Amino acid sequence: MYDQNRGEPRMQDRGDLNHKGDCINCYRCVQVCPTGVDIRRGLQMECIQCTACIDACNTVMIKLNKPKGLIRYDSISGMAGKRGVRHFRSILYGVILLIFAVGLGFTLSKREPIRVEVLRGATPFQIDHDDIVTNHFRVHVYNRLDVPTPITIRLEPKHDGVTWVIPQLPTIPAGEQAIVDMFVRFPEEPMPKVSVTVNSKIGNKIITSHSEPFELVEPESDEGDD
Repeated sequence: MYDQNRGEPRMQDRGDLNHKGDCINCYRCVQVCPTGVDIRRGLQMECIQCTACIDACNTVMIKLNKPKGLIRYDSISGMAGKRGVRHFRSILYGVILLIFAVGLGFTLSKREPIRVEVLRGATPFQIDHDDIVTNHFRVHVYNRLDVPTPITIRLEPKHDGVTWVIPQLPTIPAGEQAIVDMFVRFPEEPMPKVSVTVNSKIGNKIITSHSEPFELVEPESDEGDD
């Protein structure tokens, strides 16, 4: 914006040195503008905020031994001399930004480095000839660390007759996820809820993550679960 209170009245010609405003009508601000805007006429839609007029005007003000800022970034209230309004708004924006920054820091500090989710496979259960029930689960492991992470998976808590088979345990690249097929075998009898525990070793540090508890699907409970 152009400070009219300070710049007006402008110099009418190059020989007039008795004008009271700081603007000498040199048109440097107009000449350097890529869109040909005369910022002294007020806010204009064509202005692209490149600040070329600010630099040109400040150069002239320095040569005239006058303070810079005849053209500057400012608000309408600031140009009118109402600095208190702008000061309050700046404090308010700063407080809001600080709240968001603290919230972001708290969220990042509580974020699990390894996240585990368990989803059921396409077939809820299968029954072998020896009355052993097999459940298929897909374990999604998210590596939120910045280094590749080898993992181990186990089922908890331990129960007699419950075993699990995992075809292959991958090393998860940094910032990516792996989907692991897990087959749980257990006798055809009521079972309590279980959860998947994933251990990852980073150097000498072991990180342990747990999934939400889930139920093993049996033939008797399949209809009720649906």
